[in-house]
Amino acid sequence: MEKRKNYALISAILFSVCTLCFLYMSVETLMTTEVGSDNTNLLSSVLFLIASTVITVALFFKSKKWCIVGAALEIAYYILGSIYTHSFTNMFLSVAYAVLIFFFAQSLRKREPIIKMIWFIPSLLMLLYLLLYTTEFIGECMRYAEFQTLYETHGVYFNYFRIIAQFASCIFETAALFFIGKWLKASTPAPVKKNIPLTGGADKLREYKELLDRGLISKEEFEEKKQQILNFKL
Repeated sequence: MEKRKNYALISAILFSVCTLCFLYMSVETLMTTEVGSDNTNLLSSVLFLIASTVITVALFFKSKKWCIVGAALEIAYYILGSIYTHSFTNMFLSVAYAVLIFFFAQSLRKREPIIKMIWFIPSLLMLLYLLLYTTEFIGECMRYAEFQTLYETHGVYFNYFRIIAQFASCIFETAALFFIGKWLKASTPAPVKKNIPLTGGADKLREYKELLDRGLISKEEFEEKKQQILNFKL
């Protein structure tokens, strides 16, 4: 139980840092964008900040349902980003969050064995995106004599801190997805051994209910024990 709490908390903190990095980039972009220009980039930034905030709060409270909502908003952001930038590397991130939604849905439905096998897929897809983004960035730098020209081409004023924030945001998001996977993997209950007799199922269930009422175990732990008892009887 303690591991589950730690993984969720770590991922929440990482998403918080990612959100702060992106907030800096959004403010810097807003300050350097000319009045009357296309607001698509600004709208997508607002969407990301909302999505990241939802996921962060959901992770702090370990709410898998709200994590699904936040992940869906992330997918919408990355699809909008792909349309705006005409870059398909963002599709890696859309797939990563789609897989994450699948994991959360399976966890809520108590169909979790698959999570133990492929829990790392979202973070792996994010890492692949980071490598592709780095390759594209280096390629663009090689095509332009100066960084200033590169960033003026994209309509953003050159800023070393912006570059650092952008890469830091990707790194922290990758780490956050990794620990979310670890959290979901750790929350997967061990299979019930049918060959071990479990006597007094009703009494055991009553004992766990009393522990829950006294606050000695969490609701998640109670539901896990209850499911084990019911599965054995079935």
